[in-house]
Amino acid sequence: MSSSSQLPTGRVVSLDGVWVDVEVDAMPVCERCASGHGCGAGLLAPTRRSRIVSATIGNALRPVVGDRVCIELADTNLLRAAFLTYGVPLIFMLGTVAVGVLVTEHLHDLAAIGLAGVGLLCGWAFSAYRLRQVPCQQQFVPRVISIDSADMRDGVKVGRA
Repeated sequence: MSSSSQLPTGRVVSLDGVWVDVEVDAMPVCERCASGHGCGAGLLAPTRRSRIVSATIGNALRPVVGDRVCIELADTNLLRAAFLTYGVPLIFMLGTVAVGVLVTEHLHDLAAIGLAGVGLLCGWAFSAYRLRQVPCQQQFVPRVISIDSADMRDGVKVGRA
């Protein structure tokens, strides 16, 4: 699990039962990027603006609109989502080319490219189908894990009219 300083924080903008919409602050660069040893992925980020994220509410938390909250997505779930998004299409792509090579001894370059494209599309379709299923979606939804301590004093919310 990440340290709490790296977890996204934001302001609750709406509530609906166990769901909450959080306006997540633009994430600063990660610690490795700040120290000059990062991967450079932060440079590819299209924008540094905040965005609205839907999340579930953790046990025993009672946020209200306007609260600052911390949200997280379990590291293992993040890896699973990345594997479904990128790994499965890659495996399908390489698998179709491998089958093509096994079926024919001399696979023409254009045929290999075509098979790779078909495999990539099939892998993407499978991943998209899998990611749309409810049990899978529930794994990949962030959850509110804490209410900012600035809104709490002695375990009680303060500053509410």
